[in-house]
Amino acid sequence: MLAVARLLRLPSGAAARPAATGEAVDVAIPLPPSSFRRRRGLLTTRPLRAPRRLDVLGFRWRAPRDARLELRTRRRGRWSKWVALPSAADHGPDRATRPRATEAAAVGGARVFQLRATHPVHDLHAHGIAVARPAAMAAIARRPRAAVDVPSAVIRRTTWRAQAPRSAPEYGEVQLAFVHHTVSTNDYGPEDSAAIVRGIQHYHRNVLGWNDIGYQMLVDAHGQIFEGRQGGIDKPVVGAQAQGYNFVSAGIAVIGTHTSEAISAAAFDALAAVLGWKLSVHGVPTQGAVTVTSAGGPLNRYPTGRAVRLQRISGHRDGDATSCPGNALYGQLPALRVRASERAAPTGLSLVMSPRRVGLMEPATASGRLLLPDGSPGAGVTVEVQAKMARGWETVASAVTDAAGAWSASLALPNSRSLRARATPDPAQPALKSPPVRFEVRFAVNAFLRSTRIRFGGSTTLSGTVEPRRRLRRVMVTVERHGAGGRYVRIARFRAKARDGRFRVPLLPSRPGLYQVRVSAPGDRLNAAGRSAPVFVRALR
Repeated sequence: MLAVARLLRLPSGAAARPAATGEAVDVAIPLPPSSFRRRRGLLTTRPLRAPRRLDVLGFRWRAPRDARLELRTRRRGRWSKWVALPSAADHGPDRATRPRATEAAAVGGARVFQLRATHPVHDLHAHGIAVARPAAMAAIARRPRAAVDVPSAVIRRTTWRAQAPRSAPEYGEVQLAFVHHTVSTNDYGPEDSAAIVRGIQHYHRNVLGWNDIGYQMLVDAHGQIFEGRQGGIDKPVVGAQAQGYNFVSAGIAVIGTHTSEAISAAAFDALAAVLGWKLSVHGVPTQGAVTVTSAGGPLNRYPTGRAVRLQRISGHRDGDATSCPGNALYGQLPALRVRASERAAPTGLSLVMSPRRVGLMEPATASGRLLLPDGSPGAGVTVEVQAKMARGWETVASAVTDAAGAWSASLALPNSRSLRARATPDPAQPALKSPPVRFEVRFAVNAFLRSTRIRFGGSTTLSGTVEPRRRLRRVMVTVERHGAGGRYVRIARFRAKARDGRFRVPLLPSRPGLYQVRVSAPGDRLNAAGRSAPVFVRALR
């Protein structure tokens, strides 16, 4: 212990640097190679005692690029289990360089800790964060739990004394949510959680150099919900929670380690409430999958530009090369999706197409509802219906919401498109967008016969058009003969060329009788399959 005490007094060592707000102290402890002894094949420190109780503890180094570190802490005279500390590189801004640091581990007020490593680590520093606890922060634990109306239950940044971000928040869109765990002690009281969140923010912002805390929201084991990154809990704030997907997702972290221990019932209910509310605000379902584009990153599972299909509620490991949120919590995700769907709130901007498949330029009705985050209707707001075109989203119809927030508009299109609704109820905030809806437009196929009555042994000509026109495509011709009992029986089916939207083929009946002929155009990326009305020809004896 004396050796550790001398380390803490070194001028370049355990400097206690108050945060800008004066509420968090960063205890930086250098750990030279002499701090470690080899035991059972691992380099392990002696028990190290920090100068004060720590809420969060993380580590940085100079070399090698990657280091595998494990931590345990002693509280109330008992040692915790050894916990592998994940790299901070699987979090972080999409464009950030790979940090040589661990993620912040919440240690619940421990002062004594041990560290072990598989190989020597150079210029290694421990960063312990100790957070002062004013009365307002301690009183958080007496607030109602979150089985509840989420916005009113959220513990705001001002209450847990957050530092201001380095720069103004960025906004993207929310298409899915990633579930995390913070890799930390599970032995903490509700009165400790605010200090843990404050410590994680300090580590993310001041040690790793991020703009703010990485997660949009956090949930503790006691059902408390904390606002995370600044910018508005109902807004698509770009975080640093899932490298490569930060602009299209939200990140919700559970404070604790859930590799083998499932989250508590209180945490499960709070997490389901947060996910149901957060996804609903952005008009996103809690179940099902969505395809997003990876922005890459050193620990991303997929390269830049890859289309990745993910569940609307995914574990962090689904997108990045990490074990987060732990095997136990990951196994709870199917049940969590069901519970979140029960807690989903009817907020946000919706879009429904009726019908969802029409003929060429046939009118359809786009309709929906705008509900603000507090559940009130967004009245008198202009809603634009936009179609995904080659140059981006273009407005094809618009409407104004009524007193109940409802709206509808008529539209007709020549091609199939992804459609979305877009509205800006608050000009000072990013626009709301509904989830995309696929709207399909069939090819219009018209068929004609030169003669509808011919002598057996003679022929007639089938011709027609396919619109929208393509330079070259094929159509399918189906020929059926009227049989016993009044039913038509297929006797031939063949392909024919259509050039510039026109086709022309001869027909030679195989025997006398009445024939029915249809022409169909298979679907492609721009139009759904279409089929002509039947045309009839009779072959006389």
